[in-house]
Amino acid sequence: MLKKLDLTTRALLLALMYSLLWLIVHWSFVQPELPWVWVFPQLFSSLLIFLCLNGLFISFGFYRWGRFVQPLITLAYIQPIFQISYFKAYKSFLEQQNISLLLREPMFVFNVFAKEVSLLQGLLLFGLWIGFHFLNHFFLQNRGPQNQKPKPYFLFSSKISWLFLILAIGSQVKWCLKHDTSQLIMRPLYPVVLFALLSIFLFFYRSQFAIWKKAFFVLALFLNVSQLYALNLGFPEFRDKMTLDSRFYRAFFGAYFVNTALGTLDQSDQALQKFEELPLAKMDYNILVILDDSQRWDHSNRHGFSEPTDDSLNWFYDQALDFQFPISPANFTDTSVPAFLTGLGSNRDVLQIKGSLTLWDYYAKGAETFFLSSQPLDWSHLDLFYKSVGQKNLWSAIGSGAFKGNQELVDDSFLVAEFKKFLSLNQGPWVGVLQTFSSHYPYNKYPGAPQPYQPCDLTRESGVENFKNCYKNGQVSAAFAKNDILKAVDLSKTIVILTSDHGEGFNEHGIWFHGVDYHQEMVKVPFFLYLPPAIKAKIPKPLLANLEANSKRVISTMDLLPTLLEIHEILSGQKLANAKTKFSGRSLLQTWNERLVFSSHCFPQYRCYSREIAFVNDDYFVLFRPSEGFYKIYPTFHDLSQTHPLDPKEIPRHKLKQIVEEAADQHSIGQSMKAYFESL
Repeated sequence: MLKKLDLTTRALLLALMYSLLWLIVHWSFVQPELPWVWVFPQLFSSLLIFLCLNGLFISFGFYRWGRFVQPLITLAYIQPIFQISYFKAYKSFLEQQNISLLLREPMFVFNVFAKEVSLLQGLLLFGLWIGFHFLNHFFLQNRGPQNQKPKPYFLFSSKISWLFLILAIGSQVKWCLKHDTSQLIMRPLYPVVLFALLSIFLFFYRSQFAIWKKAFFVLALFLNVSQLYALNLGFPEFRDKMTLDSRFYRAFFGAYFVNTALGTLDQSDQALQKFEELPLAKMDYNILVILDDSQRWDHSNRHGFSEPTDDSLNWFYDQALDFQFPISPANFTDTSVPAFLTGLGSNRDVLQIKGSLTLWDYYAKGAETFFLSSQPLDWSHLDLFYKSVGQKNLWSAIGSGAFKGNQELVDDSFLVAEFKKFLSLNQGPWVGVLQTFSSHYPYNKYPGAPQPYQPCDLTRESGVENFKNCYKNGQVSAAFAKNDILKAVDLSKTIVILTSDHGEGFNEHGIWFHGVDYHQEMVKVPFFLYLPPAIKAKIPKPLLANLEANSKRVISTMDLLPTLLEIHEILSGQKLANAKTKFSGRSLLQTWNERLVFSSHCFPQYRCYSREIAFVNDDYFVLFRPSEGFYKIYPTFHDLSQTHPLDPKEIPRHKLKQIVEEAADQHSIGQSMKAYFESL
């Protein structure tokens, strides 16, 4: 029977089979609450996706490298099933950036499977992949007459088609070079996908098929495009429930192309030259930065959180300056921490970051330096960044062998013990960073810390509150760990900073964890700055007044390094930063009339999973997605939970213009935002 079916019909049947399988599982686990009529646009959406993949599959099959491409396209076939499996376990879909992360970090994949998937389940998944592979090969191999070689779908043999494709790819490359070089790998592939769809459409048009086949495909194409417009324009309440929308398309076709042009942030020769030019730092004080992973600003008792989490630190908070609206440079560790430690954010080329010094490098000629972590240092190759020219004590509980179990089960007691050991051997001066883990999933217990919030259940089926109980227990543990650290330090001569690399979401705006989205729960983090009385007495009162005033305004955690360098200049009379150094952050000892702070995970030539960005000033918190145009605007201090977005028409025109102009000056994505608002 199969031999009697032409290749196109087989491709259509296979696409329909995958679409139905996807929809059955999808509706079983994800969205049975949607009206049943929505199954039709979803069916046509998935049908078009799989038909496009079949077209690529057949096209490559006509060439000698087809067998090498076949397994890769098979992986694309089973991605929706993998998405559903992930949703069943975690109640959310893998975004493009997370799929990229899985592909880029094989050890992460191994750890996830070791924790979440049994051996039998793993074998079944592998068997599923093999089964799909043979099924695709069986359906789509050429079974027609041997003397009749069918033309491939993809572009046929027309020179004009090739010319149009080259021009289309060239236009995308030109756009990337002008607006965002990080998209150079992924964006030029969009025309390829478009031409694959077009070639299938033309194949139907030029064929001798029955009119019902042609009509069916045209209807599928029309309904698919229509439902995208209807979904995004006419039914905004369904955006978060419908996964087969324009966002799904971008993730589906873009997830396999990860831009890692440079790949690492290890220092270049330019940084080494800057280090050689540094003077011997004159220091009679220490600097301690405690970097809590995934800690939200609004879950501190000092910030009005009603349930006890960090009240054990009140004695320290009473002596420190508490900043009311600090913004992290990004919503993910592998970009936020480098920006925080260099004072250079995603508005700078990664080559400039590689050519810069880290916080501890500036002091390394006159002080002992350290970076001690509860986490594995090789995450995203960050160990190459931490191994800077001025780093003398690089240690992690995982890599050192201090903790030999599952790395997700490590607690901060090993870090605290190592830091106390360091203090016993070094009287100072010293400058360093402690990276804790208690407030990061899976929110491990610190010895001696209570676990007051029960039930604590890390499966999302248990509900948001049960999951958040685990996070709140993690905050209690993080506070106990910091308590032990701070009581071991001589606070009479140690500047202390307590902050975080990013926040954590619990479905407040449809997103769990971090790495996606830029609402306040993702990027607003604690920032406590403690200055010993002896040091504070040496800082001019006008500058201290500026510091106090800035604590009530929007700032960036990238402000830390410029601030510390200015304090050092006041205390010692020497400049450690090169006069040409221009940080993304600003010294908090200075004042300003207006300031726009940004947070973005898109670092050119390094990481750019998502081009979404947040621009924040004292008046407005603006979220922008270039792929969708304008996103949302909130009043910064008057809607802290960000539940009531504003219409741009509600904002005074001169203030909106000021935000747009400054965003365009600061960041390449801000230029896209300016173009969007100018088009209105």
